Amino acid sequence: MLEIPIQADPSSKWVLEVAQKWLASCVEEHDCAEEDDHSLWLPSRLLDLGTPKKTDLRLVMGEEVLNAPKTASEMRYTALSHCWGPDPSSIPQTLLASLDERKKGIAL
Repeated sequence: MLEIPIQADPSSKWVLEVAQKWLASCVEEHDCAEEDDHSLWLPSRLLDLGTPKKTDLRLVMGEEVLNAPKTASEMRYTALSHCWGPDPSSIPQTLLASLDERKKGIAL
């Protein structure tokens, strides 16, 4: 496992550049994204990051994405792990009470 020191600013230019390099490496060097029956599985909840021109963040349900008329290659996703810090109460949570609100959008 690759260990990187926790960064004070997870949105820093350095962190974003590292994430971009990792994603490019994954896409270019691994064949796990090939279309097959396994690629039609998605997690139950995903974050839709929008497009370069429309960066609205919102929660989408994996089942809804699977039922939309898309190909497996259009349903690519990346899983990230993030250290939220030592205070568990500061961790954002999606609960049943906040699920519909998160589907509409998530303020950054």
